[in-house]
Amino acid sequence: MEISSVLFFLNILSLLYVFTKHVISIHKDIITLTVVLFTSCYYPVLLFLNYYSTDEIRWMLRYVNPHIQFHPVENNYMENCYTLDSVMDKFDIFVIAHFCGWFVKTLAIRDFFILNINSVMFELIELKFQHLLPNFYECWWDHLYDWTISLKNKPNKKNIIFPALDRLLRKMFKNSISMLVQIFLCFIMNLSDLNIFFLKAQLQFLPTSYIVYMREAFVILITLNAAIHFYYSISKEINIKRVLYIITTFSILSLELLLSIRWRHNLTSDNSDTTNINIFWLCMLSTVTSAFSLLFVNDYIV
Repeated sequence: MEISSVLFFLNILSLLYVFTKHVISIHKDIITLTVVLFTSCYYPVLLFLNYYSTDEIRWMLRYVNPHIQFHPVENNYMENCYTLDSVMDKFDIFVIAHFCGWFVKTLAIRDFFILNINSVMFELIELKFQHLLPNFYECWWDHLYDWTISLKNKPNKKNIIFPALDRLLRKMFKNSISMLVQIFLCFIMNLSDLNIFFLKAQLQFLPTSYIVYMREAFVILITLNAAIHFYYSISKEINIKRVLYIITTFSILSLELLLSIRWRHNLTSDNSDTTNINIFWLCMLSTVTSAFSLLFVNDYIV
């Protein structure tokens, strides 16, 4: 406990030093200060949590707040799907969070294609993990940014492999680097959404817990700011300020993912058959890998 507490405060001080030296300018604005404050607090908290089990964390939370409530059973949204009362009963904070999440992602990404691909991907992620997270079971009713990068060396149109397929792919992705950027964006957006579901279930938080709200506020502001700087990095120029925002955001999401993996024993599978969705994911990953490989070879090798 003593070692983790010391490291917690050292990480806060080190992050504040780095941000103060390289990010915060003389003309301080409230958005920058808020993002730096959230990042400097949330990142050390995630490092601190890595030293403890979920039972120990719940004990600490009860010690700080004796009235806190935990919810060991996740909500299931696939029960009684044919009555209006069921619809109103299932209406909770996550319905509002879905709409707000779409709005924030639209502000951050501003690309219709990427936003829709991201939505489809998260539906597939829900199918993949619904045997672990019951709330992924659902009823049946349930100025634009241009994310492309110009290449200095144009591909040789005479020697490209599978020219018809190459033309089709370039209508969507332009080139291999742009495709890689879009894949990275979809990965980060879905990771930030998926982490909260796993951590909430593993720590047994209620959907209305103030800790869930705080996490969402922290991550939304941090990732929104990072998305803006990521776009400026690939469209204008890279500097240490923009890179620092991107690295810290990716580190925060990676630490959340690490916690979810470490605490996976707290989730119990319902042993439902996931063969079909696993095959679909394998086919999709193979298709994306093949498409990227084709664009990359035609861009840089042929």
